[in-house]
Order: sequence, then structure tokens, then C-alpha cells
Amino acid sequence: MPYPFRRAQMPVLTPQDEMENASILRNDADNGYFQGLPARRKSKMKVLMKVFSRWAITMCVIMSIYTVIIVYSGRTVMNQTTKRQYNALITGLSIALGLAVASSLNHMVAELRWWILSRRFRSKRKVELILQADNLKHTIMLAVRSKRWSIHLAALGWLILTIGSQVGLAAIGLCYSTETADKRALLVPGNVSIANMDTIETAKIVQSKSNSLGAQQYTANSYGTMSLAYDTATIEEAPSARAIFVPSDPLMFCSEDHCKYVFHETSQESIADLNSNPVTVATDRSINATTRCTAWPVTAGGNGTSPNITVVTENNRRFVIGVPVRGGTDQTTFMTRSTYACGPGCATVTAFEASDSSPWYYACNITVGEVANATQPEHLVGSNLTALAAAAIALQGYAASSLVNSTDFQYQMYPAESVFGTPKDGKTWMMEGMLSRFAIGVVAMAAEINVEQVVEGMMPMKGTKLSVSHWNLIHLILTLTAALQLALGIAAALVANRVVVPDGGAVEMAQVMRTMAIRDRTAETAGEAGEKGLAAGAGAGGRSRHCGSIGTGCRHRRACTTCTWRSSGSMRGPRTA
Repeated sequence: MPYPFRRAQMPVLTPQDEMENASILRNDADNGYFQGLPARRKSKMKVLMKVFSRWAITMCVIMSIYTVIIVYSGRTVMNQTTKRQYNALITGLSIALGLAVASSLNHMVAELRWWILSRRFRSKRKVELILQADNLKHTIMLAVRSKRWSIHLAALGWLILTIGSQVGLAAIGLCYSTETADKRALLVPGNVSIANMDTIETAKIVQSKSNSLGAQQYTANSYGTMSLAYDTATIEEAPSARAIFVPSDPLMFCSEDHCKYVFHETSQESIADLNSNPVTVATDRSINATTRCTAWPVTAGGNGTSPNITVVTENNRRFVIGVPVRGGTDQTTFMTRSTYACGPGCATVTAFEASDSSPWYYACNITVGEVANATQPEHLVGSNLTALAAAAIALQGYAASSLVNSTDFQYQMYPAESVFGTPKDGKTWMMEGMLSRFAIGVVAMAAEINVEQVVEGMMPMKGTKLSVSHWNLIHLILTLTAALQLALGIAAALVANRVVVPDGGAVEMAQVMRTMAIRDRTAETAGEAGEKGLAAGAGAGGRSRHCGSIGTGCRHRRACTTCTWRSSGSMRGPRTA
């Protein structure tokens, strides 16, 4: 009777197959284990160039992120279109950086997995999990299946690097924010509200609501004193056009030779909106006040108790000058005559600085100029207002007409303890600065108090601004990302270069796994043949269960199948070269 079992036929490998297998894996007899063979190693420079190329891509993305953040954070205000552009750019670059880092980590794992396989023999399932280690799911499954602490540490490190890198890059978005711009405004065509600067309006100062010359003179002097309630800054601190103005900002800006006032405009739309504060911005229109003075020492009557004083000029000529009132020492009397004309917006003011030790007399010309960059008639300042502002420090208004017969002569006295009465001791630049400050203060207060008018122009509206609150964290995250990628990439490349690492894709991988796949198919074929033989034997004799002729040493069909898989179930990757 023919033997009921048929031996499983092993595939016959051609010399070409043996050569291809031997180039990658060494077959250890018939037990299914594999070991790497020595191979000619690649040049380290060639291996490192791949690392540097991937790192260069990451650096390009990082520099692009820096450029976008720096450029857009430098803008004082952005409209909605610019804001959307920034969001699109930073989102795209963040995604690109995340992909670049993830791709670099995957390349590291793809190279290191062959070195890990070369360390020891592993089961087929673990080999598959190691080969798929670039997938977090398979990495976790490998750590769960393995009992080795080295595998656990490697899986944990890979998990931390993968997740930590993405979390770190996402944290960049927490380092900046888009906020409502509070320094600069956007300008769109619309109606704006500006002050009517034709003349000085007296309604809020003079009770009689008169707009006579006396009322205007009194109001002008009052405005100059009231301007002390507002801050004065240097010329360099004067706001540029579109700068948002708030009541706490300085109104006047002065240097040693002149003072400036910058005009404001308010959005008519924001005034009508009761749910928000009016949006007021500085314009490019401004007006200057300049003063030129000459000072002479007082040689007689300098203590303020005499109706006349004597001054000595540079050529030793003496002049006797009358003063309107004997105010005593430690005070300064400012005097002006409207009949003295020195040009449009100009006034001549004299000052007697009474003192027991160092009295002085000053003669000054104060000029309030025209509005710079005015484009509409409503932007201009009336000549009456500029003339009153220039002489305002000496104007008395109503009171002057009761003391002298001529109303063209005005004077005011300021104690030495006051801001405008502080002794200058003959220093003309100090007197010039103080007189310019008083004159520009009158213009500024008129612009703040006069009735407003609505004109067509560029209406201000608030925009957004990119605010970077944590530059140090951005530097830390991006620097650490680039440094770790480079360091880990170099280390992984040098370690992986010690073993045979396939260069190609799926075809190269199939060639590497050729021997393992052949043994897997062989075991499966042998198992099927054994099952068919047992079935035939049972049908013929009904009692024989011995399968020892298969060569596995098993005594029953179940054991044959099990042992066949065991014999081909453990594999080893390419061994260290």
C-alpha cells in the first residue's frame, strides 16, 4: 500500500536567488532564523548629506516662520485682509514644519529599525512591528508585547519625541495673539469731525456769551493758563499721522526754539455709535509757534516799586521805560500793544522781570504760523486766532480797559512762583521757549474746546495688531526643534550605517524579506500537505495518527501544524556589519 502521507516539497532556490538572499540575510540551516551579513558600508558623508538636506528644509521653514512673525508684528495696524494673510501664512508654515519634523523622525526610525533587528532574534510578529515602528500604534503594540526594558525605553522615547515635537510646535501659537490696535488706526473714506478754528470761541469762558474783542482777549489768556493741565512733550515725541489719540496723551510738543500742536480728527461714525468710544487720531496737519527775544539788564527801578525802569543796551545806551503797575519784586509783567505789527500771526511782547538782585527786561516777537499740510479751507486757522494766541500771555481783556485809557495796551502779571512767572535771569532761550509754549497752548485749547464741524476726509477706524508676548519661548521652541533634529539625525545615521539598510522602496523591501517570505510559504504548504495526508490515512486505515515522516517529531496532526509555525516563526534582521 502506498504511504498515505506526502512530504511537503521545499522550493528549490536558484543560484541567483541564493545570491540575492545572501546579499542581505544569512539562512541558518532550516530553523527559520536570519542574520545580517557584512556589506560594504556607505560613505559617512553620503549618509550625513541626507540628514543635512532634511535639516535644511526644516531650517528654511523655521526662517520663514521668523520672517512672517517679525514682518507682521512690526506693522502697527492690520486690516482684515492682512490679518487673514498672516493667519494663512503662519498656519501653512506651522503645518509644514510639523510635517518636516515628523518626516525626519520617520526617516530616523526607518534607518534605526534595521539596527534594532540586528541585535537579536525576534518573532515574526515583533519583526513586523519593528518594521512598522514609524506608526505610533505599532510602536505601542511592540512595547506591550515585549518584556525588555530597552524596548520599553525606546518606544517611550519615540512616543515622547513624536508627540512632544508636535505639541511644542503647536505651542508657538500661544506665544502671540492678534489684538485690537491701540496705537494706530486704519483710514477709510468717510466723514470726520474737526474743530472750527476760525476764531476763539468765548462761550465756555465768558459768562455773558459775548464774542467781543475783550472777551476774546480774556479767553485767550485763560486758554494759555488752562493748557498747563495738559502734558507737554518733546518735538521728537509728536505723533505721526493715524496715531490714535487718547485724553492722557500730550497736546503740545516743544523744543528750545519752537512749539508744535498736531491737529486731530474724530470718526463721525464712532461718535454716533453709543456702544463704543469715539476714535480720534492725529493727522499730518500741524501748526508751530516760534519766539525771538532780546534781553537787557535793568539798572534802575528793578525792584518793581518804581513807575519807570532804566535798561542798558549792548552799546551802553540807556532807555527809560514806563511800567503799567508797580507790582513789587519777584514777579514778571508781560506787556503788549496791538498797534505794533510784526506780520500775520505775530505779536510783540515785552516783559519786566522784577528782582532785588537780578532784574531784566525782554523784548520778544512771537509768531504763530500757518497750518502745515492743510488741504481744505476748514483745516485753516483764522488770522484773528493766531494773533490773539501770539499775544495771549499779556492779554487782560475786560480788566485792561478800566485801568488805562487805550484798549490797545494790555498787560498781565505773574508771580515768580508760577510757571509763567519763573525768573529767566536774562536767558533768552528760556524766555523764548516759555512764550512759545503759552502761545501754542492757546491754539491747542481752542482746538479742544471750539465747536466741531463735519467734513469729508479719511475716517479713522480701529484695526488689529499682532502682539508677540513671548519671544523667548518662540526662540526656545524653534532652536530646540532644529538642534534636536540635527543631533538625533546625525546619531541615527551613524548608528544605522553600521548595518545593511535598504535604500529603495517596496521592491527593495520585498527583496530583503524574500527568504522570510519563502519560509513562511513553505511552512504553510507543509501544513496543508500534512492535513491532507492525515485525512487520507484515516480514510484508509482509520487508526494511524503518526506523522513522524514529516520530520517534525510530532505525533498528531495538531502538533504538526503548531511545530511547523514555530520552526519558521522566529527571524532575525540584518546583522551588524
